[in-house]
Amino acid sequence: MARTEGEFNVTQYLSGLARQLDEAGHGGRGQLIEQAAAFLGWSPQRLYAQLKRRVGWSSGRKTRADKGTTAQNHEALLKVATMQKNSVRKNGKVVLHLPVALSIAATNGAEIQVSRGRFGKLLRDRKLDIERQKLDRAVQPMRSPHPNYLHQVDPSLCLLYYLRGEQQMIRDDQLYKNKLPETARIEAKVWRYVLYDHASAVIVPWYVEARGESVDSLFQFLMHAWSRQSGRPFHGAPKYLLWDKGSANISHPVKNLLEALEVQDLTHAAGRARVKGGVENANNLVETQFESRLRFEPVSSVEELNRAAFAWANAWNANLIPHQDTRLQRDGLPGPVARFDLWSTIKSEELRILPDPEKCKMFLEGRRVTRKVSRALEIAYKHPLAEASQNYDLSGLDGVCADDTVEVSPLIYGEAEIMVRVPRYDGETLEYHVKPITYESRFGFRADAPVWGQDYRTQPDTEIERQGKALDRLAFPDKTAEEIAKAKDKNATPFNGEMRAHSHLLDVAVPPAVASRRGSEITIPDRAHPEPERLNVTGALVWILRTLNRQPTPEESAAIAREFAEGVTEEALRAWLTAREQRQAAEG
Repeated sequence: MARTEGEFNVTQYLSGLARQLDEAGHGGRGQLIEQAAAFLGWSPQRLYAQLKRRVGWSSGRKTRADKGTTAQNHEALLKVATMQKNSVRKNGKVVLHLPVALSIAATNGAEIQVSRGRFGKLLRDRKLDIERQKLDRAVQPMRSPHPNYLHQVDPSLCLLYYLRGEQQMIRDDQLYKNKLPETARIEAKVWRYVLYDHASAVIVPWYVEARGESVDSLFQFLMHAWSRQSGRPFHGAPKYLLWDKGSANISHPVKNLLEALEVQDLTHAAGRARVKGGVENANNLVETQFESRLRFEPVSSVEELNRAAFAWANAWNANLIPHQDTRLQRDGLPGPVARFDLWSTIKSEELRILPDPEKCKMFLEGRRVTRKVSRALEIAYKHPLAEASQNYDLSGLDGVCADDTVEVSPLIYGEAEIMVRVPRYDGETLEYHVKPITYESRFGFRADAPVWGQDYRTQPDTEIERQGKALDRLAFPDKTAEEIAKAKDKNATPFNGEMRAHSHLLDVAVPPAVASRRGSEITIPDRAHPEPERLNVTGALVWILRTLNRQPTPEESAAIAREFAEGVTEEALRAWLTAREQRQAAEG
């Protein structure tokens, strides 16, 4: 009679069998294997496999010398694997199957030397087959240190809808063939929102009738999930919220709300939905464990649907569903545990109570705003929970100086506190929680201001002042602040006078290539001795007539036009005429 694993410890039995097989040696193992296989109801092959997998025992038979070798060349395997991997759609669908891939590869010169079945086995043996390549990135297990540390949220279209007060279910043929009744297409559909607490695996479902995802629906769901609800122990805002990059999730109103609640949102990359596998599985549980019951006991409205879902979720999380064990089973837990029991281990400092939803709703409006820092290092801001604008003191905050522009958003927790963001030099952003300034009511002075004659304080240094003092200490080393101030008043030389700012230039030699290079002379006018006026040809002939009181001879006129076409000074013309007369007298 075959044994089942529930009746006794199979692994323990196999460990004892392995010891017997080792002692028996090759000659006596056959009978032991036959007896054990009959006892367990297994085939001998399965028995050998389980011995190896569970207790690490193998028969010790010699491996074939040709094991692992094949006539198929590796290049063709890689080519076919590459073709298939690059033909997978974003939704994971394989469109290039092995027969087609082999045909294309062979047409393009690949040598296919084995059958299609053998080729597929070779791909699987080498982890090159498309099913494994689709899982190319291993999932990294993550942990949450306590309940309400990380919540996962995911909305999905429900297969329910309501038409004239009657529950309807979308059938598969309607869903995939677009055969919904015309009236049902006009009516709003039912959307399912599910929250999953990563540490305790608590599930919170909620339904809304809407045409699609919206900020309003998401807000109502978060308020339902995080608020105290009668009959449900689970409540409180998380530290982190993981969801996809849906339009409602990344909208400014929702981001403003999360920032106000100091909840950091995390989004996974497209196509990596398994990152939030907890809530994906929770959605499947709600559909199969709760919505499947509605087929036999319909409800007539979304309000009734939510009441039924609330009751089911409480029973599921508390392990109170009759004839079902809904406890969480996790490898690292000592045993199965109810989800609510695991969530109840949360400590008081880890449980952040959600404020009144009406107050939370105020933070859905608007974007972050900017404010200019005054000379007193203050900003004015109207907090949504405050009746009027208030002043906030930013003195002493790193990176904040007068006339700076900072980014401001409100916080829900605290008394009208705000989050101030200051850009830093390296592109990072500094964030500060700032409370509003309080004033004493009688005369309107700041309640924390020093009193004349009793207390004297100066404003903390701004970033500009801190940097300036650091520069002063560098310029006047080994001096106190008072000594630096005196040195600057006396116009003392910085750096102890040891810095050579220009004297070193006297030692610089002119490069030979520059010193010996020839250049062209620049002619400049002599302001003290201006250059004489030059006469053109006509002016020269007139000058002879007026100065020498005679007419120029035809030979002189021709010679002057020939030699002084560019002009001539009076002095040069007189010397030329004298030389000409002397030459003519000498000739006779």
